Amino acid sequence: MKSQRRIRTEKEAVQYLNDNVSSLSSERRRSAMARIRSAKQPNVEAKRIIQKYHLDKASSIAVNDQIDLSDTEELRVRLFRRDSIIEEPHISLLESLERDIIICGMTTHEFKRRSSHILSIPSALPKRMRQAEMEYLKE
Repeated sequence: MKSQRRIRTEKEAVQYLNDNVSSLSSERRRSAMARIRSAKQPNVEAKRIIQKYHLDKASSIAVNDQIDLSDTEELRVRLFRRDSIIEEPHISLLESLERDIIICGMTTHEFKRRSSHILSIPSALPKRMRQAEMEYLKE
């Protein structure tokens, strides 16, 4: 029988997962819930699942072994499609990523790690505000 503390910790871990990853398929969500409930440390397991989700999401960008500026352009397009705008934290991280690719090259693993970090940063503006701004700019 689970203690109240354990039940509360599992609920917090599941809530943390739901807050940070909203687009999991139902199959992956069930699997993640089972992993959290059977884990020794549910919060750590939830963070591990989220990190793997972001790495998997970023891995579809770079499929070849050679990372070049077109990969960062794909990342920029993905951000624009997701948020309808590219904000300052994303811009500075993208520029840093491009600079590192040009100067010293980059492994696929390093690119996936850094791009998943960039994709994990949420937009500062609410979605309605971004949409209203886009409508205003179209006029």
